Amino acid sequence: MTNLRTIRESHHLTQKELVTHIGCSSAVYSRYEIGTRAIPWEMLIRLSDFYQVPVDYLLGHASVDQVPLSEYEVRLVEASRFSDERAREDALHLLEHYRKQ
Repeated sequence: MTNLRTIRESHHLTQKELVTHIGCSSAVYSRYEIGTRAIPWEMLIRLSDFYQVPVDYLLGHASVDQVPLSEYEVRLVEASRFSDERAREDALHLLEHYRKQ
């Protein structure tokens, strides 16, 4: 089992939106997600680069805890550590607001 659907949905993408970024048809990608078609290594690399996660995560061999943070995520954590409580809460509320849209 793969994590393709989980990660796509966590990025708030439809299959149609995703395939425009990775260069395959919706029908083919749908088969990757449901596991009825093997994912070529070239596509795994494209997906890994797009989501900035290891191929192992995409294939379901690593948990989200094992996915390294992107450079941007590291900057967010560092900024949070050096901010006061109110700034952290304001930033969190703002990010959650935009995540829902």
